[in-house]
Amino acid sequence: MSDQIKKVYYTIAEVAAMINQPTSTLRFWESQFEWIRPKRNKRGERRYKDCDIEALIDVSFLLNVAMLTMQGVIWAYKMNYYEELKKFILEKHLDHVYKGSYTPEVLSQLVEELKKEMLSPVIQDTLNDNNIEQPDLTIV
Repeated sequence: MSDQIKKVYYTIAEVAAMINQPTSTLRFWESQFEWIRPKRNKRGERRYKDCDIEALIDVSFLLNVAMLTMQGVIWAYKMNYYEELKKFILEKHLDHVYKGSYTPEVLSQLVEELKKEMLSPVIQDTLNDNNIEQPDLTIV
């Protein structure tokens, strides 16, 4: 039986290493994003499941690749727009994602394209129907 047994829970240090973020960043994101709530053991230590890790990867992608603000990340989740946003970035800007070559010009172009797409009538109607404020999509 050469297959490794998959863990159910991971420590904050293990998760931080997996997603290349400091543990302090994970704790901060937990305080800012209501959907990131790892379980805690009897000693109060965080225990992350796969779904928690996926949520952290999503947040990292939106902040560090899509360059959204914290408000923009919250908006993307409230609107269930994350998958569309990820698809948009990966389809139209994949070469920059892999090369890490997001210049200010490329980022400005990306933000403008995102704004156009997010300002579509369908998105605006959904925002208005749910009383959700248009996010600040400025580059941080």
